[in-house]
Amino acid sequence: MKKITLTIAAFSFAVLARTSFVQAEQQQDNRPQTTADSLFKAGKFNEARTEFLKTFGTDTANADILFKIGNIDLLNNQFNSAEKHFKKILKINPADSASIKHPAEVYYRQDNFREASTLLRSIGKNAQASQLDFLNEKVLYQTFSETDT
Repeated sequence: MKKITLTIAAFSFAVLARTSFVQAEQQQDNRPQTTADSLFKAGKFNEARTEFLKTFGTDTANADILFKIGNIDLLNNQFNSAEKHFKKILKINPADSASIKHPAEVYYRQDNFREASTLLRSIGKNAQASQLDFLNEKVLYQTFSETDT
């Protein structure tokens, strides 16, 4: 039963994270296509990241570019860099609940369920936060159980 609950919790958070990425991309679809966007859609993430960084150098308050760079870093498991870019978005849009979901995804992907839960709870995502609290307790329990034997 615990394994099923754990799987459901992980799946629910993955759906939440994917939904936020899809919504962000849909909002950006109304904007003109750039070279970096084309590279990203073609799956050339490193080249796209380089182009986004060039653009960001001239527009340091652009949350969309920060999101794209952070998303590429997250896809490449560059968690520190992704977190840094997503936190810059929070400085630009501190009240935007969508901006809080991105650092939560970084923490989730590193099994830092407590931090992810705290962020989700701050934007009213209590059900997802509770699921992550359960995952955190499960991981702690397994860690202590394994060392006791």
